[in-house]
Amino acid sequence: MSWPLVERRRGDRPPDGPDRRVGSGSLDDLIAANGLLHSLQRLAVTISSSLDEDEVIHRGIEQARALVHADAITVLLIDSNGQWRSVGGPSDVEQTNPDLDARVLDCLDSNRAVTVEGHPVWPSANVGVYRALRSRGEILGLIAAEWLPGNTPTAAQSEALVGVADAMAIALDNSRIFGRLADRAAADERARMARRSEEHTSELQSPDHLVCRLLLEKK
Repeated sequence: MSWPLVERRRGDRPPDGPDRRVGSGSLDDLIAANGLLHSLQRLAVTISSSLDEDEVIHRGIEQARALVHADAITVLLIDSNGQWRSVGGPSDVEQTNPDLDARVLDCLDSNRAVTVEGHPVWPSANVGVYRALRSRGEILGLIAAEWLPGNTPTAAQSEALVGVADAMAIALDNSRIFGRLADRAAADERARMARRSEEHTSELQSPDHLVCRLLLEKK
């Protein structure tokens, strides 16, 4: 007995062959992309678990090294006066106001990572990928992944750097918000203690307190 629906579906089924099989390269790319997605999810949890800025930077650089596989990872932060400083990376990177090429700074106005050959942040490098550290519309700095001559970054490495940079920027922003709240709480506590001390001093100097003290001394 033949079922019409089954027979019709069998007739519509494309024949087995090379056109139906998924290429091994495409499958490998899919597996790699899935692995990167899981790694970036773990990264977001790991970095955001700390509210200390130095710890966030340290963890971010470690994760970037593990995911991007660059020869050097450098993090630079910019302050409210537009001054740059290196907070993590090779020792031969200028620590204060490094000479940043205009093409490197193009990443600050881009929604994607920028690849630049020549004029790297790390003097030993030949090519680098750069991504802005941006949170809530504010530029906090940039992260650079750079390679020695003879090495070239892949598209997957650029995408990995984007994921690391975005997670680090959010964690940095959170750590700064926490720091400002902690400073405000400490200032409020100091002000409260100062007021309490002044009130206590005023009480000691009041006429009623002095009279009571004289009476107690006479006894």
